[in-house]
Amino acid sequence: MEEVWCRHPRPAYAEEYADVIGAPGRFGAPCDAIVYRQEVLQLPIPGADPVLSGVLGRHVEDLLGRLPPLESFAATVRDAVRREFRGGEPTMGRVARRLAITPSTLRRRLADENLTFRGLREDLRFELSKIYLSDRSLSISEVAFLLSFRDVSAFYKAFRRTTKMTPAEYRERITTAATG
Repeated sequence: MEEVWCRHPRPAYAEEYADVIGAPGRFGAPCDAIVYRQEVLQLPIPGADPVLSGVLGRHVEDLLGRLPPLESFAATVRDAVRREFRGGEPTMGRVARRLAITPSTLRRRLADENLTFRGLREDLRFELSKIYLSDRSLSISEVAFLLSFRDVSAFYKAFRRTTKMTPAEYRERITTAATG
């Protein structure tokens, strides 16, 4: 068992809960669930009926085919990181708390998608910087603040390292491209 999801809020005895259950709890989850690693689900079931398994398997595949696609874990983390930019530098600990998981679970689940927290955060920061720079009502220092850079020069350096141009040059280029 990897995690236990509970719809109810985190109780005072949450640490004891994890000790008794043997897995971390995710409280305030969208549903009650037990989460297993994929390889556990592949283990054979002693005494299984292969005919019934085939019938049920086809039924499950049909039902799953009717469901809308689920958002990836990385998309969920990106949304949480985006929200954390509003309150300062998004850290793994703050994002994990927002998602009601441990930092190690966050790190492992991102690794399952071949991502790192830092890489995801910096990619999102760069995407947001381009969006914010396209809004001429925001000054470059406001953009730096919104993206939790410690100062404008740090924003300039990071942006230039990624794009080979300054934020002002980028803003000028997109303005020129938009006007013709």
